[in-house]
Amino acid sequence: MMGDINARVGSMPVPGVKQCFNEGKINDNGDLLTNFCSMNSLQMNNTFFNHKRNHKITWSGSRGWHSTNDYIITNRNIHPSQILDVRPFRAPDIGSDYRMVIAKFRVSAQLTKKPTPHIISKFNVEAFQNESTKHLYANKPSEKLKNITLTPTDTTDLQWEKIQDCIVKAAEESLGMRTVGINASKKSTPWFTPEIKELAHEKRQAYLKYINESSIEQRSGYREVQNRVNARIREIKEGNWASFTADMEHDIYGAQKKVWKLIRRTKKEVNELVINNKITIDEWETFFREM
Repeated sequence: MMGDINARVGSMPVPGVKQCFNEGKINDNGDLLTNFCSMNSLQMNNTFFNHKRNHKITWSGSRGWHSTNDYIITNRNIHPSQILDVRPFRAPDIGSDYRMVIAKFRVSAQLTKKPTPHIISKFNVEAFQNESTKHLYANKPSEKLKNITLTPTDTTDLQWEKIQDCIVKAAEESLGMRTVGINASKKSTPWFTPEIKELAHEKRQAYLKYINESSIEQRSGYREVQNRVNARIREIKEGNWASFTADMEHDIYGAQKKVWKLIRRTKKEVNELVINNKITIDEWETFFREM
């Protein structure tokens, strides 16, 4: 059980429930949480590890207030010896006054061997975006077909194999091949450019400088860098989307693969009533004529 419980449990040890490595303040929610854990044999793991004060605090307010409100609580199914460490981390910039709390557990799990990915090769059809590649592919099959010989004694299957071999070789020479893994798919984010990587690094350095000094000047500087970087990232995202939609409008058939990838990633359920009015043949004809 983990999360922000708004409970300050103090530093008074309770055997099997909490230890003294926590802030000294306690509130009503802290008393309720301590009683609840005592009655249900639960352990507040944050209080069992003697870290520095900055590594105990889970919330920091803008006015210099600090408290420990987030806990990771386990029952007796997880032995205390399996819990290696619980502590908040200040460095991750999660855009919140709360800090990321991480617990390290030792669990007994059976290792499963990853299946070996089945690797196949496919034609690099994305090369059709290049006009010179289109022109090369348009001429290659004709050149290959001139060099084959079809005799009357050849069966239909044999003739087709010769023609197919010419078409495949023409595609390989003009388009090239690319390797595809069936079991191991690597997701890519097209808008994550080297510029965004540098911007993210700049924002992170400003954030680390702010949390180390915690001054009003550093906070203002961090906010300025954060706003500027976020605005630039939004511009890059919008530009990437505009380029993607323009490619679809230019060559909808060549962009079918991208479109289907986009649709498959959209797995949200649609809970709304859709009314589909019947469209007449005349309306369809007018629509396509205008296009």
